Amino acid sequence: AVAVVGIGYYLYTKRSGSGKDKKVPDGKTEGTKHANDATAAPAAPPQATPAEEPLPPLVDVDPTVPQEAPQAPSVSAPAPEPPSPPVATPSAEEKAIEQLAKEGIKMFKAKKFEAALAKFNVAFNLCITHMGHTDKSTVRVAHNRSAVLEKLGRPEEALVDCDLVIAADPRHKKSRLRRSRLNYKAGNRWESLIDVTAMIMLTERELHAKIRQGRQVDQRDHPTIPDYMQELTQGVLDDSKASLRERQDPPPPTEHEMHAILMSYDYYVALHERQEAHEAANGGGPASKLTRTQVQARRAERVAESVAAYDAVEGTDLVSQLRACLDCLERAISCREYETAAAMATKLEELMAGSDLGAAEETVAPNAAAEEAEAAAATCLARTPPELSMQDTARLWLLLGVFRHMNAQYGRARPAYTAALLKVREASADVQTAGEGATDGEEEWGLPLAMLPFEVCLMVHVADLLIDAKAINEARRELMMAMQRQRDSALVYLHLAHLKNLQKDEAGAVQDLEKCIELAPESVLGHLRIASIYGAMEGGKHLAKAKEHVKCAEDLVGGRSDVLMLRGELAFLEKRAEPALKFFERAARGDTKNFVAYYYRAMVFIEQDKVPEAQAELRKAIEINPVYSMAILQHATLELNTDASVARVAHVVDEIERSALCAKTDEELEECAQLYVTLKAQVESAQELGFEYIREM
Repeated sequence: AVAVVGIGYYLYTKRSGSGKDKKVPDGKTEGTKHANDATAAPAAPPQATPAEEPLPPLVDVDPTVPQEAPQAPSVSAPAPEPPSPPVATPSAEEKAIEQLAKEGIKMFKAKKFEAALAKFNVAFNLCITHMGHTDKSTVRVAHNRSAVLEKLGRPEEALVDCDLVIAADPRHKKSRLRRSRLNYKAGNRWESLIDVTAMIMLTERELHAKIRQGRQVDQRDHPTIPDYMQELTQGVLDDSKASLRERQDPPPPTEHEMHAILMSYDYYVALHERQEAHEAANGGGPASKLTRTQVQARRAERVAESVAAYDAVEGTDLVSQLRACLDCLERAISCREYETAAAMATKLEELMAGSDLGAAEETVAPNAAAEEAEAAAATCLARTPPELSMQDTARLWLLLGVFRHMNAQYGRARPAYTAALLKVREASADVQTAGEGATDGEEEWGLPLAMLPFEVCLMVHVADLLIDAKAINEARRELMMAMQRQRDSALVYLHLAHLKNLQKDEAGAVQDLEKCIELAPESVLGHLRIASIYGAMEGGKHLAKAKEHVKCAEDLVGGRSDVLMLRGELAFLEKRAEPALKFFERAARGDTKNFVAYYYRAMVFIEQDKVPEAQAELRKAIEINPVYSMAILQHATLELNTDASVARVAHVVDEIERSALCAKTDEELEECAQLYVTLKAQVESAQELGFEYIREM
């Protein structure tokens, strides 16, 4: 909704009336293009001569300090003319250098590059012997010799001469451009980008100075954009993204992300815990429908009960401790008591590690083939105490899988999920073998023939894991297998829609969500997801349908935080800023850890040009979630509007790098990397040039 502030180097090519198509062919010297070039023939073509006079060093003008206009001389009392400085007589060495340079230029025009190089070599040796490395004549000869060396296909030696010129005069634009080209051909993309960025910044400074002075500006005053610029910037961006991705250490999911991970787990809880709650509410009589609130209240009570139960059996036999620990972990996760869940999961791992069976530490790639995952899962099951029932064994590995998944331990979660899945299939086979009249399987699992939906639930868990691990094709295959097992599963359709939405297939996602809602009209998440997609489709043409589904969700759960968030998003899409702010504020009040609500409030304030208010909201979001990459990026970007000093922008670059390292999606990483590369190149270029400001405000 808000354009990120970009100061890209490619921006200069888009100026109206500018020289956006101005290219510099490889190896051509640029000396004859400058009006002040003392050695260039007026009518010579651009490639005719390498000889050129570098521009005098520019003075970096502080844009915040007003510059005094030149004072006109007094008419009544004219100042006496100062005596003319004595004209220095060129020495014999200077005359020899000048003559050799002219002969070298003549040879270069005739394409006699070896002969030209010989002349420039002699001239350069005289310069070093009598003038020094930083003398004006030395710089000119070295620059022109680099053009000859480039023509002769000796880029390493040409780079040495370019380095000498830039060391003596960091603002020598033409040597910067040549060194950029040479580094680009040598594969040194970052070094190439620094030089071309510095050249553009220098040209822009000169252009702005001319405009301030009221002087005429023409095409030659605009930056010369090399023909390899697009490939260069894309290459640097790809290198940067690869480097950032290698350094990423994804933090554990936030509570909001954990809620999404636990969606499939809630389905399992509904299968195995709700019936028990029904029976408890009815004195063990026939089951009656309980509301979500009643079920959640019952679970919350049982968390405390299960903790006390575990304390009572701690230190007894292994199986009793495992069962008590499982009950506690299961109820803590279902009630979103994450601290209690973490403590119980750690205890469960310790119990497994301390037994004679050892710890189950099998790890596979999240997108490993099914056979590899099943082999690791079989080892997990072999290390499970045989005294545990089938249900408890499946619960153990499901819960360990859920907890590892929540903590982004994908390689350890996959075998755990698969172990639970294998155990469920084993139990299902036992029930089918026993016949329809058998009751052992029913008593074992607590619900009549619940194995099939539980198996599908576990397959969806695996698909969730694969999606989070960016193994999209494998996730799709797992979901299609789950659909073959149970074709009327609203849970499967819900996840298929999520997968299609990630792949930008909005129409397919809507179709699957409609099927999900048809199978389960009470699916709040189904209504919210289809409303979100409708709101973003085709420029807001389906906002009316989006509102209908939000209303359905609100009728089911009232003013829950996620419902309020979506109402705020739809209001924002309708350009109703004040109602959007109120919805986001209510969502934040209802959930004090809802950092996304503060981020969206900031987006609304930015749309209203209320930058201080937006920055305050972004700081709140970052305070709640210090690794929220989009808030970090947006906050850093806003700062560039108020302070473009090199020191400040360098700090912003550090913030954007932190944002990129926290990015959870490829889109977030791409956005962070683009601005990171642009600003970092400008900071390093400005530091080399001695500029105080990246750009003039």
